[in-house]
Amino acid sequence: GVAGVAMRGARRFRVGPAQNVWVAGLGPIGQYTAQSCRALGAAVTVTDINQERLDIAKASGAHQAWNAKDSSTEEKIKENAPYDAIISDYLMPEMDGIQFLNKLRAAGNPIPFIIFTGKGREEVVINALNSGADFYLQKGGDPESQFAELKNFIGKAVRQKSADEALRVSEIKYRDILENIQDVYYRSDADGNLILA
Repeated sequence: GVAGVAMRGARRFRVGPAQNVWVAGLGPIGQYTAQSCRALGAAVTVTDINQERLDIAKASGAHQAWNAKDSSTEEKIKENAPYDAIISDYLMPEMDGIQFLNKLRAAGNPIPFIIFTGKGREEVVINALNSGADFYLQKGGDPESQFAELKNFIGKAVRQKSADEALRVSEIKYRDILENIQDVYYRSDADGNLILA
């Protein structure tokens, strides 16, 4: 059932102690996912617009349960960062997922962003990807295969972000060395042609 799918998903994500997990939206799968992550030892933060579901999550062991309609929730989320990726629905109360993504990107935040939604219209997909979403996944179908695909997308997005950051740091170090070198430095190809001096 749904509880088994949620637990298998949490295990596949290798959720464990000392991890900070944020579950946005507490429908049945969200509730079970939060409980599964808590059972595996993670600190769980949940957000939803339904106070009843938040109360259930808190009673079930969530460390934090915040109402997404509360104006202080955004600040609380920032205080509990960093997160490795954001998985956002398209339809949300005050702004849609693409507006949320645009707000993050305008602030210079390159965090991997995956839109996971029931809205499958072509213009939504195009807007999401053009706005900088790393992946777009439509809800529906077999939950187990959905979790597997979502896990794959998260892994790819996080690995790409790590690789980009490593390249950026390497370029800074390389540039710093070349700009501050006291000796003569040159590179040539196998034929002896000067490449860099």
